[in-house]
Amino acid sequence: EISIKTATKDDFSLSVNYGIYFNKLMELLYGFPFNIKHGTGDCIYHGSTKKKEIKQYWISNHFKSFEVFKDDVSGSLENSIIPFLNRIVTGEQLLALFQDDINNYIKNDSTLALKIGCLNFLLGEKDKGNEIVRMVIRASKERYEFAEKVLERMGS
Repeated sequence: EISIKTATKDDFSLSVNYGIYFNKLMELLYGFPFNIKHGTGDCIYHGSTKKKEIKQYWISNHFKSFEVFKDDVSGSLENSIIPFLNRIVTGEQLLALFQDDINNYIKNDSTLALKIGCLNFLLGEKDKGNEIVRMVIRASKERYEFAEKVLERMGS
């Protein structure tokens, strides 16, 4: 339940950040037990990773009243965001969220590409995981020691 009690039109906006965190992936990526979750940035998947399929940002002046605003936010949480997150229960389902060409991730978010490589590796696709990490290393303009260490942890 949204607990904002008083608000007026043009008064505020609300953003909901959500993600899917995979502890073993972070351990492989960083090389040590990674017990602290720092936020959606450490998640392999977060709401802003994909197109805005699930509404996650609201501006109060888009609604005629606070009650309508509150109902829209609550409805999105209950009917979209939480059910979506509850449907992702296996590593394979998590990997399926990344259907774009891996080159897109390598070009625009090398850390995400490394996470996808690690996830492939952990799901038994060791050669594919290794190749993704190698692609990240080759695409880097400078030596990418972090990615090289990930590749070492994968046994390559």
